[in-house]
Amino acid sequence: MPSEFEAGLLTRKAIYQPFKQAIPRAYVIDSEHCLYLNKGVCRLCERACKANAIDFEQKEEYIELKVGAIVVCTGFEQIDPSLLEEYSFKLHPDIVTNLQFERILAHEMRRPSDGKIPKKIAFVLCVGSRTRNRENCVQHCCKIGCMIAIKQALIAKRIAPNVETWIFYTDIRADGKGYEEFYIRAQENGVRFIRGLVSEVTPSGDGILVKAEDTLLGIQVEEKFDLVVLSPAIIPNQGTNDLARKLNIQLGADGFFLERHYKLDPVDSQREGIFAAGCALGPKDIRETTLEAMAVASRVCTFLGKGEVEVSPEVAKIIKEKCDECGLCISVCPVSAIEKTPEGLVINPLSCIGCGLCVPTCPKGAIELMNSTEDQLLAQIRGVAEAGIKPKIVAFLERETAYGSADLAGQSRATYPPNVEIIRVPTTGRIGSKHILHAFAAGADGVILVEDEGGVLSEKTFREHVNNIRKELQKHGLHTRLLAISTTLPQYDKVLNAFNMMKSRLDRMGPLPDSLREKLRQELKD
Repeated sequence: MPSEFEAGLLTRKAIYQPFKQAIPRAYVIDSEHCLYLNKGVCRLCERACKANAIDFEQKEEYIELKVGAIVVCTGFEQIDPSLLEEYSFKLHPDIVTNLQFERILAHEMRRPSDGKIPKKIAFVLCVGSRTRNRENCVQHCCKIGCMIAIKQALIAKRIAPNVETWIFYTDIRADGKGYEEFYIRAQENGVRFIRGLVSEVTPSGDGILVKAEDTLLGIQVEEKFDLVVLSPAIIPNQGTNDLARKLNIQLGADGFFLERHYKLDPVDSQREGIFAAGCALGPKDIRETTLEAMAVASRVCTFLGKGEVEVSPEVAKIIKEKCDECGLCISVCPVSAIEKTPEGLVINPLSCIGCGLCVPTCPKGAIELMNSTEDQLLAQIRGVAEAGIKPKIVAFLERETAYGSADLAGQSRATYPPNVEIIRVPTTGRIGSKHILHAFAAGADGVILVEDEGGVLSEKTFREHVNNIRKELQKHGLHTRLLAISTTLPQYDKVLNAFNMMKSRLDRMGPLPDSLREKLRQELKD
């Protein structure tokens, strides 16, 4: 059978070792192709095994385990280049992927078609990656394709010094330690770099024709090669969506698992006790994967070593007398902390991250966020909106990163308009259209939401939340008086720019008419 480890270039038996470094170092039986398991004949392996280690009576079984932590490290897959017709993948044996070429280099560098050593090799980067609005392609960079191509080109030259190696690239991304020096070494060793996308790879009688544009010289390139190596986009492993649903953890826009915070909690998921590492989080090289593996092992030891789990008091709580079990809160919870049980809706305090997104979503007001209740929040809004310099701007800042960014601005002696009043909230998901209307009714002329970029609320969730608020504000003609941004801790300039932008906007628009404020007060009262 074609060997999976050898990328289908070599064969294996129906009884085989997955790969040389497999742990445990044991052989496995391919039940799909074993003659005995399929046709009831053979069993030669059983007779040859002196240790009596082969047991055909074993059946697949499910084992239920109680564990203290879960680590997600599901690896990656590559886009199938045959889905992109211009590369002619699978139409000629000498058009291979970089993974297949790696296996070719590990054995002997010879063309699959005739076993001859290739004299001219083309490496085609960004196959299906960094492409917008095209089916079967992804927008993100595969991150490791450039360095793989450079490494393989140098190895090919070491095996056959006279071989010509061409690398067709979009941008060379050599951002790791020593990578730039490695890139320069490749240039010094005669590896030819052509900046431009390959438009067509076509098999011909005496080779493979590659058509591309050299954007640096502004010319069209047409060259024949003995072997073409494609660098496909890296995508999440199959089953990632299903696993994310089972574990109730989030996926990013690129389909990979989403960390709690890409700087502060790079291997933690949104759910306590579930961690992720390696290419489950996105494309990366071996060095970065090893660092994450060590980091996640340390986090698991720290988490389990306490012998107990600390639960934040700032979690959501359902008021059962008001709840009609409509389930809207379940649909918006980013960590699936809300469950429907025979006794009604229940919030798991271990899973709840206190984002507050469920609170403004509930039409019955049946959910409270402990230590940030509706009464407390509305009183705070009225307190900062009623008095002070006009036009009044109320800014809701996420409590950790966004608020910390504004605090960093103060430490750096930067200033912002004195008519901006800041309210610190768990996340801006805690703020709904009702809270913003209360702010306008109490005296605010503009409202700003500042969320943590890469934090609890994903970019998509934050955008959808803000759009829903804008729709409600538009009914009152107030949508232009709302500004929403996300920031990282060092980007306090971004926060200050938002403050100044809203002040400039209000200077043009003027304060909110008293008649509209009175109308809002009456509607909110009713």
